[in-house]
Amino acid sequence: MKENPVNQTHPAFSAGSAPQTFQSPYSVTFWGAARCVTGSMHVVQLGDFRILLDCGVHTGNDRPTVTPKLPFNAAKLDAVILSHNHTDHVGRIHELFVEGYAGPIHCTRPARDLMEVQLLNSARIQEQEFASRNTVTLQGTAHRLSTKLARKVVDHCIPLDYDQPVEILPGIGLTLYDAGHILGSAMVVLSFRQGIHDRRLAFTGDIGRSGLPYLKPAQTLPPCDYAICESTYGGRKHESREQMGKKLGKIVTDTIERGGKILMPAFSLGRTQAVLHHLRRWMNEGVVPTIPIHVDSPLGRVFSQVYKDYPEALAVPEPKSPEVDWMVDPEEAYQASKSHGSSVIIASGGMLEGGKILKHLRNHVDDPRSTLCLVSFQAPGTLGSKVLEKHPTLTFHGRTWNKWIDVQEISGFSGHGDHDDLCRAMEPMLERNGCVRLVHGEPDGMKALSGSLKAMGLEVGMPDMGEVWNLEAKD
Repeated sequence: MKENPVNQTHPAFSAGSAPQTFQSPYSVTFWGAARCVTGSMHVVQLGDFRILLDCGVHTGNDRPTVTPKLPFNAAKLDAVILSHNHTDHVGRIHELFVEGYAGPIHCTRPARDLMEVQLLNSARIQEQEFASRNTVTLQGTAHRLSTKLARKVVDHCIPLDYDQPVEILPGIGLTLYDAGHILGSAMVVLSFRQGIHDRRLAFTGDIGRSGLPYLKPAQTLPPCDYAICESTYGGRKHESREQMGKKLGKIVTDTIERGGKILMPAFSLGRTQAVLHHLRRWMNEGVVPTIPIHVDSPLGRVFSQVYKDYPEALAVPEPKSPEVDWMVDPEEAYQASKSHGSSVIIASGGMLEGGKILKHLRNHVDDPRSTLCLVSFQAPGTLGSKVLEKHPTLTFHGRTWNKWIDVQEISGFSGHGDHDDLCRAMEPMLERNGCVRLVHGEPDGMKALSGSLKAMGLEVGMPDMGEVWNLEAKD
């Protein structure tokens, strides 16, 4: 099977002096999540039009050389498509408008609502910090976010329904398919004419896992000629829901016997809602002992309200019990953390890089009675990845602590599909002799997934940052 060339640098979008290599009028340039997990950002050129798929930030040490400005000319983009609202897919989207973009952002209706919450919350925090310190901590971005800018971004969102084809540019169609990853997540399919042929390009965003019913499962993609596929869990398989419940039940039981707390760091969007759902179901089923559940995540509470606005997105209804204590002020959270008796404390900061979880960790990191239960992927270089290392101490908040807390990990809560889920997602590509490019994964996982997809009969590549994939015409 003929290999499509990918080892090129896009001359039109590259920041700096890129070599003037051949550029097809049909191409994809990979500006993020290329041979790494975070920072999703891909520019698609279809004839005279340029479309951006996601605009995310990098986290941890995943990609230390982040450009202070966007690595392409935002003013020359014709459209932006958002797959979902996690920061590594949307965290730099406001920068587009600072750098000259004035066009639409196509996304689902829930994604638009979640973006409004995200951006206005971030703007409020940055404005407060600016007013109090006259400085801004930018978290890897080049522009301060204001309320006015946040409103501008949200006003440019065009909400779309799943399975409803729309023409977003002359001759270019867009259809969104439910990705089953978080509320409003979508797989993107662009349709266009290439010579005498009708073509389809798919972008998976992040594909939800199977076998853990909460949100509706990922839909099946139509046959496509080209696909940009995530590979976060390439080479790995998730535990079943039954295995996860049994493992968490033992963790909670053992911690209760010691008289400790169970700390569960979780991202405010997606993971907090999923963990709460399954924890409460397992308590109702008797799989996990019923103890108080506290949630220290103000933003997670608002996101959960948005989830309630879209009950049709759920595969199963939310449990009505046990009750959840959404803590609303720091003193309440402190009292819950220091109180006698066992309880579950779910707090924001899925990778321990910030958020409310660090205050609770300070209280319990040197307490051998308590348990830190990690329920999220821990990117390389984050405090979450370091806590998993076999080391007796942990350094954060400017000091080194004895790491006497019991550290456990339940990977099955991931919102990402595992190796088998990803292979199934790419099966429709076989009908069109499709070509796949893997992104959003670590090299070993990419290689494992690449081997399986090639064995299925697909042509597969793993682009580097800034590489161009020319979408060559096929017979």
